[in-house]
Amino acid sequence: DVPMGNSTKAKTWKDANHLKDMFEMVGKSLGMKVKVIVTDGSHPIGRGIGPLFEAEDVMSVLKNEHDAPPDLRKKALFMAGILLEMTGKYKKGEGEKAATQLLESGKAWVKMNEIIDAQGRMKKPAKGKFTHQVFSAQAGKIVAVDNDKVAKIARISGNPEDKGAGIILNKNVGDVVKKGELLYMVYACSQIKLDLAIDYINHCCGYEVEK
Repeated sequence: DVPMGNSTKAKTWKDANHLKDMFEMVGKSLGMKVKVIVTDGSHPIGRGIGPLFEAEDVMSVLKNEHDAPPDLRKKALFMAGILLEMTGKYKKGEGEKAATQLLESGKAWVKMNEIIDAQGRMKKPAKGKFTHQVFSAQAGKIVAVDNDKVAKIARISGNPEDKGAGIILNKNVGDVVKKGELLYMVYACSQIKLDLAIDYINHCCGYEVEK
């Protein structure tokens, strides 16, 4: 999966295709069957940024919860479908349908728990106790969310060292917002780290809203 966008390593189709060729060349030299897809990396996928929040997104998709991030669910099923077709057990175009059936039947969630049990369960980290809400300064449509900037805010807040630090997005690209509506919530495990994140947010919150 090669995400392409202004704030990714592959900013153009030329960059993405170069990475694609490199991955395939390395795979071939190792005797591995490699398939590379180029996906939209122009904005965050899912709602969480940070170990705990990203894991919660993934688990909500695997549980097939109705409020799981739809963009993450769509991408996961698309990629799972390709993997299933690569096994040779499914014809081209049938993989995603099979992946959807596995997810909706609950079999994917059962298998995930088997994998977790085999590897050893870990105690779920607590969310950072220090929080800050970021609101839209104006009404309009969200036309851009800068991956680099929101990721930097999450890092300043303590992620990934502090497992419960990071960001939960309330709005993403394409959403319409009112002035004063919540864009995202920042979590930190110390007031110092939260203050540093707030200082950065005051200069750039990472969102672009057009009236």
